[in-house]
Amino acid sequence: MPPFARTILTHLLAAIVAGSGAFYVAWQMQAGNVTAVELKHANAVIEATDRANTAWSAIARNSIAATVAATNRETATRSRLDGARTERDGLQRDLEAATARLAQATPAACIERASALSAVLDQCAGAYQDMAGKAERHANDVQTLIEAWPRTP
Repeated sequence: MPPFARTILTHLLAAIVAGSGAFYVAWQMQAGNVTAVELKHANAVIEATDRANTAWSAIARNSIAATVAATNRETATRSRLDGARTERDGLQRDLEAATARLAQATPAACIERASALSAVLDQCAGAYQDMAGKAERHANDVQTLIEAWPRTP
């Protein structure tokens, strides 16, 4: 092989090795840049997910608290309604006793009137009690919706 061919071949091999090395270094640097971009993106996704989870946790806590408060209000309402029923029954017994006393002391017209008034009062008390229960439940539902409505933290 002529001497100039060896020189050319040597220079060609050196150029190939240097080019390969430069290509490898550039490849690694770009891979490092891609990895940094991917890492930045992954961190942004994690932060956004954390913020979303925090917001949903706050909404869930508010909803649970509103549900517990609604249950407590419903229990109190039922207790008040039971008290109203007991009071109504007591008034009914009192009216029946008064009707019995009127039968001994007054004419038949008064007895009839007392009996009719007792029936009317019983119907009114039942209607008012039902209406009060509906109103309490409605107020409870409204309060639950207000308390459970999502809020931004």
